[in-house]
Amino acid sequence: MKTKRYVYRAFALLLTLCAAFSICASATLLSSDQLYDYEVSVSRMGGGQLKIFFSTRGSGTMTRLGAESISISERADGSWQEVASFDRYDSGMSKANASMYKSQIYFDGTEGVEYRIVVTVFAEDSSGSDSRIKTFYVTAT
Repeated sequence: MKTKRYVYRAFALLLTLCAAFSICASATLLSSDQLYDYEVSVSRMGGGQLKIFFSTRGSGTMTRLGAESISISERADGSWQEVASFDRYDSGMSKANASMYKSQIYFDGTEGVEYRIVVTVFAEDSSGSDSRIKTFYVTAT
């Protein structure tokens, strides 16, 4: 009986260790050589105004990091029409020689209109760059 219990416990320990290594491997795959982590959100501020927040953290000091682009489109007659766009060199979009950058961009829309916001965050250094894209669908209030 004790031998059977010992085998079960050893097997359970082995499964636990395998699961732990799998979780660690997955977490490592989420980051890259440049982009350690990021956060993007869109908030309704009222009066049609939208706040686009982003935060990027590099895996060290980056040549440049932040938002590479933000595209804002509104739904008109069943299709999307771009109404505003920002790139990495616009004010508040990115920073040079930093390990972390966060900012917010405000857009004055129209109450009741549905918007699609596509945000591309990035980090780059001398060995390359990496980016991630997040898309939001929001009706301005």
